[in-house]
Amino acid sequence: MVHEQNGAVFVLAFSPNGMLVAAGYLGVTICLWNSATGDLSYKLEGHTGRVLAVAFSPDSMLVAIDSCDLTARLLDTDRRGLLYKLEGHKQSVCVVAFSPDDKLVATGYKNRTFQLWDTTTGKALLRD
Repeated sequence: MVHEQNGAVFVLAFSPNGMLVAAGYLGVTICLWNSATGDLSYKLEGHTGRVLAVAFSPDSMLVAIDSCDLTARLLDTDRRGLLYKLEGHKQSVCVVAFSPDDKLVATGYKNRTFQLWDTTTGKALLRD
């Protein structure tokens, strides 16, 4: 399956249920592709810095996208839309991971710190 977007692919992730592939193009655009049909499901633009990481929640309902523009974004894969823009980072966000119960997302930074966020509210819970 070949999809041509503007620029190189920087990050890729499969949803745990295998139905979606998240691809980060040219560092600032994320596309969600239907892995069975190859159709574009959703396109997120708006990051002003390179996207460094993308991860799906264990239930495949959420996608977290981290960027060097000091933000992370949380998408709803069912409604195909932005849920929260996670702001307040002091450094570029370079890694992301979900808790096994989908209730928390962790964002990590190059300065060896991390932050926890509530996925139902988009609020920061813990700052390292």
